[in-house]
Amino acid sequence: MRRQTKLHYWLLKFDRTFSDGLWKQIVILGVVFLCAVIIGLVICYFLPFEKVGEKIHFYEWAVYLLIDGNALSSLYNADLPAGDRPWVVIFAIFGSLLGVIVFGGMLISVLSNMLQRRIEDYRSGKNVYVTSGHYVILGYDEIVPSIIKQICTPDKKDVYVLLQSSLSTELIASNLHSSIAQDCESQVIIKNGHRTSKDDLQELRLNHSQSIFVVGDRSKDTHDAMNIDCLEKIYDVLSKNKQEGMPESITTVFEYQETYTALQVVDLFEDIRNLGIEFIHHNFYTDWARQIFVSHNNTIYPDLDDTGITADSERHVHIVIVGASTFGMTLAAEAAQAFHFPNFKDRKNLTEITIIDNNVTNKMHLFVTRFRHFFEVQSYLYGKFVKDKDGNMKYDEISIPASKFEGEDADFLDIRFRFVSGNIYEREVQVLLSGWANRKDHILSLFFSLPDNRQNMSVAMNLPDIIYDKSIPIFIRQNSSSLFINKIRKTSNGELTKATIDHNGIIHNERLQKRFAKLYPFGMTDTVFDMDKQVLMIAKCINHVYEVYKQLNYTRVPDYPEISNSSLEDIHKEWIALPVALQWSNIYCAYNITYRIHTIQAIRNDFETPIKEVSDDEVKQLAFVEHNRWNVEKLMLGYRKPSIDEDSYAAERIIGKDKAKEIKDHNKSLFIHSDIRPYSSLNEIQDIDKSIIRFIPWFIDMSKKNN
Repeated sequence: MRRQTKLHYWLLKFDRTFSDGLWKQIVILGVVFLCAVIIGLVICYFLPFEKVGEKIHFYEWAVYLLIDGNALSSLYNADLPAGDRPWVVIFAIFGSLLGVIVFGGMLISVLSNMLQRRIEDYRSGKNVYVTSGHYVILGYDEIVPSIIKQICTPDKKDVYVLLQSSLSTELIASNLHSSIAQDCESQVIIKNGHRTSKDDLQELRLNHSQSIFVVGDRSKDTHDAMNIDCLEKIYDVLSKNKQEGMPESITTVFEYQETYTALQVVDLFEDIRNLGIEFIHHNFYTDWARQIFVSHNNTIYPDLDDTGITADSERHVHIVIVGASTFGMTLAAEAAQAFHFPNFKDRKNLTEITIIDNNVTNKMHLFVTRFRHFFEVQSYLYGKFVKDKDGNMKYDEISIPASKFEGEDADFLDIRFRFVSGNIYEREVQVLLSGWANRKDHILSLFFSLPDNRQNMSVAMNLPDIIYDKSIPIFIRQNSSSLFINKIRKTSNGELTKATIDHNGIIHNERLQKRFAKLYPFGMTDTVFDMDKQVLMIAKCINHVYEVYKQLNYTRVPDYPEISNSSLEDIHKEWIALPVALQWSNIYCAYNITYRIHTIQAIRNDFETPIKEVSDDEVKQLAFVEHNRWNVEKLMLGYRKPSIDEDSYAAERIIGKDKAKEIKDHNKSLFIHSDIRPYSSLNEIQDIDKSIIRFIPWFIDMSKKNN
């Protein structure tokens, strides 16, 4: 085996040392300079420099020759004895050359190398320029620019975002420059590193940061697993240095609906919450659904309940989703959480959610399995196109009953799913859409979430005329830019006159909106992240109502002073201590405040005046709606309706209220909830639903003050 020679060994040692860092280069330069000075002192001691005529000591000559090029000229022209002159000149030349090498070569090289290294370190993302108060984003994805945009608001021009990624910093900088966050570039510091490396995380000063966003790269199959691993590493770093401080929140992006749904009920990151940090989940598809349906920050999308639905209304919301993609199924699930109204009675006027797809059967079975507890109590519809005896295609629809409960214990929810097997390009499917569009009792909205964006555009812009004439909102999934569809909608703003003539020869004029006035894009990767702090604040306030109610031992509902006198710090502490499943319950309730307000405005026929209080009649109507919403929310979050032997209401009639409460409390921890039942059969728990409605003005006021 061939080994290194001594020369190669020392050359390798030198190269590694000299290339390792700036300070080692400076040390080597200093050692060389010191050696040169020592050699010069020894030689100068024995040579007659005092005869040069200059009033300079011999030890000063040693340095003088190294740093001043004129020193050689002074010696050369000096009147020296003939015997001493050659030795003095030879040494002067040697010292001057050594000075040129050290200061003219090595020093300039080290300084230029230092500057070049700083530039390279900056370009490659090796430096951290912030110490505290910064926002940290881990990983780069297409949604990162929208996160940066929401952080760097006009009132936060002095805030810095530390963006860590293993991607090329030049590539990230280029992407940011061409994104919606281009005006925030000066506030972004790109740091090269990996989110699952504890050493890389420690460099980011996480304990001194304002908030942390764990993003990753959603295109990778291992995305969710790596983000969970990253969170474990973050916890280790934060807990190790907890005396230095803590960030306010950690927001984590999860790509897969299965992961996201599981983390809504499993307290996987309780350790992080125990540090006093607010832990927030984010999912691309779910966040988009909420922006369309219920977001407080929504400025583009229309109200999908039109002008509001009151108890006397004969209309109901009908959401039709074309394409059973991940996006489509997420829209369906979130629509079930959002649309609940006071005109649901005698099991009529349900919100309808229809999914149309060529391969809908498999997706239907997956959806029913995923939300099995919902479908244990609620029937659903399955439709397909079959040939009649004449060979013509006709729509055939069957009702599939609830899988577990029946009679009064089934079909008490105000949501009905319909799965239609069919191709949107087929005439029969478009006839079906036309029929729904023409029905006066349907408030119809169409969503196109096919995998191919071009198909979405093609279908949405070539629908039956009745859909455009009725101004049905049409939502079109787009991967990237929304400019084209927004431009079409703005160009189509306004009304035109449609003229018809009846059999008597009388002309009738009807004002219609332009054909594409109701086209809306959604699903763009660069405008997804919605940091809706108002909803989060409302959710905390809703939880506070429950907490005060619990402090009163559920004997009575809290009044306004008992609720409003609490500090924000107390409300936040209650929230941090809350199990994640209950946090999500309050978040879903908070999102639906938008529709409760819209219903109140519709009841009053006043959409301008802020709501300062809610009347007793409005409370009565909307408490019923709130419980209907709560039923759906619990069932879709994984809770189930109890069987007769698990039901605390049935037990109360046998063993009394106190012992029945023990059964209820034990079963709740197992996600079995006795209050999943029609509102009319509830006990005094109705009062808490009424309190949620009564305190809506306070929720809104708190969210605006503390946004």
